[in-house]
Amino acid sequence: MSTEHIVRAWRDEEYREALNAEQSEILPESPVGVIDLSEDEMAEAEGGTSTVITVTTLITSLPL
Repeated sequence: MSTEHIVRAWRDEEYREALNAEQSEILPESPVGVIDLSEDEMAEAEGGTSTVITVTTLITSLPL
């Protein structure tokens, strides 16, 4: 399996799942490991929510 195929399998879940048994067996572990967060961990993750800030500016003009 070429380096390109290994990296693609690490990055692309659909591609990885399409590998046959022999290819899956020789695929090395990803150097970043498995990242599997629970729903609670996802909710607590920094940047996991978005905040909308609305700024209203009031401009008045005084008679000259």
